[in-house]
Amino acid sequence: MANSLNNVYELSDTKQEQRKLNLLDILNQNQGYKKLITSDHLIWIVDICGSSIFVSQKISDMLGYKFGEMTGHEFYKFLCNEDIVKAKSRFKLCSEVFYVQSEIRLHCKDGKGLYTEMSTLAIINDTGTCIGFINIVKDMTYQKITEEELLIIKEAAEKANNGIIITDAFGAKALYINKAFTDLFGYTVESLNALGGVSLLFFNQNKATEVFNTVKKGAWKSELVLRTFSNQPVSVFLQGESLRDEYGKIIGMFGLYSDLTARRQAETALIESKRQLSDIIDFLPDATIVIDHKGKVIKWNRAAEKITGVSAKDIIGKSNYEYAIPLYGKRKPMLIDMVLNPNKELEREYPIVSKNEHTIISENFCPGLGKSGAYIRATASPLYDSRGNVIGAIESIRDATEQKQLEEQMRYLSLHDSLTGLNNRTNFEFELQRIDNSWFETISIILCDVDGLKFINDTLGHKAGDELLKETAHVLKGCFRENDFIARIGGDEFVILLTNTELSKIEKMIKRMRAGLKKHNTINMELPLSLSIGIATGKPGQDKILDLYKEADNNMYREKLQKKNSTRSSIIQTLMRTLSSRVSVK
Repeated sequence: MANSLNNVYELSDTKQEQRKLNLLDILNQNQGYKKLITSDHLIWIVDICGSSIFVSQKISDMLGYKFGEMTGHEFYKFLCNEDIVKAKSRFKLCSEVFYVQSEIRLHCKDGKGLYTEMSTLAIINDTGTCIGFINIVKDMTYQKITEEELLIIKEAAEKANNGIIITDAFGAKALYINKAFTDLFGYTVESLNALGGVSLLFFNQNKATEVFNTVKKGAWKSELVLRTFSNQPVSVFLQGESLRDEYGKIIGMFGLYSDLTARRQAETALIESKRQLSDIIDFLPDATIVIDHKGKVIKWNRAAEKITGVSAKDIIGKSNYEYAIPLYGKRKPMLIDMVLNPNKELEREYPIVSKNEHTIISENFCPGLGKSGAYIRATASPLYDSRGNVIGAIESIRDATEQKQLEEQMRYLSLHDSLTGLNNRTNFEFELQRIDNSWFETISIILCDVDGLKFINDTLGHKAGDELLKETAHVLKGCFRENDFIARIGGDEFVILLTNTELSKIEKMIKRMRAGLKKHNTINMELPLSLSIGIATGKPGQDKILDLYKEADNNMYREKLQKKNSTRSSIIQTLMRTLSSRVSVK
């Protein structure tokens, strides 16, 4: 089918419909999935062929569609063309590793593009097969635009040989001036503001008003004759633009001055200034910290004040890792220090999510944040002067607690059986790989098969069969140690993995399990529980785990065959007694 994941699935319409029905059954039966679907998150469920099974109201609104209008359409129809191949490969990867996270660009009904962060969880059936995906979507458009605008301003300022000024929203008060501006006009921020503000640059105040009004409406690009600190005229070419927030409100003005008199080519000292990006950084939504090359705090923005409860005036100028105390409760190097002084020990403390020549991204736990700590996603980069020398570092911090909890919930769902709460087949296979790559002296595999489950399903219904499976899980958990690995790996099949356990102890566990079954059947005579058990023990590496599994499986079926008739007869007799007692009561 053309719409299938990388064209690896070829399905008839009938089979595709059956897969959708199976997917819907699993979503309806699994409380974890139902909780996700009914949550406030932006949920998009896709079957294995890429067809949209469910698209939440919020996603429909975000993309400009009516609720239900996107259902049934191919998922890739709503992606920007450049990201379709990427999305297909991520789905394919998710079907193998069960959880991925990626940035995907969607396009709205009106043609506009949206940046999103998409967390994708594979939906697994009882046989361990991926039959669809749950996508949790997060709109990252504003953050992307903010980051891109900041990068543009920063790059322009870093490379400029011209005078740069940033003013308040009225164009009256200077907030930042670079060295090239001071060289050109002779003013610092303090002196210009003290003498009357930015309008002092103009000999003609009507011209000043004209320039400011034009910048408010769009941009000014023209030659001017302005006044220096020594009251001398200087010819410049001014490019002035307004700085706006996400709502279009003017929050400042930006001016770039080229000296037309001497065409001086002085290098900008913007990054070397203590207030190099101070006002711009304050607009960022993420907590942002800047230190110089000696580790002294030179910037602590409003978001940092809010998340830590520490004001900028109390922390700026401090060093010796004091900036770590509000986050970690003690002085210690942070990610921002890693970019200044790379250290292998620090890398072990701060797990790296992404790393390139200039930026490190890490996720870790900050015990000092909030009442019980918080998970954060931190991004750190070095700062350079115009000659390429490192003069400091910047770190932005975002609270990722909710995302972390969601990831843990999704991971739990992907590795546990929804009916019994035990580990599922996927987790069982991971555990086998872990044991095979470890230095355990012995491994024992105990396979258990519920006798007569199909007969009970056929006679009493699947609800009774499900109850029997839950009781099986309850009995097994009561007979083994808390750290023993117990999993449901098929419809009626359970497995227990034991490492470095003596055979005599295993035999006691089996006796305890059989005693537990007997006790259960004494209490629950209406629905008896019988298990066929197979055991195999060997040494990892020397005895292939797959062979041990087959040996345990053979032993289990040998026991099942030996008691097949007696078990079936016992179940039938019990059911007959139950039915008879019900008739007598009536």
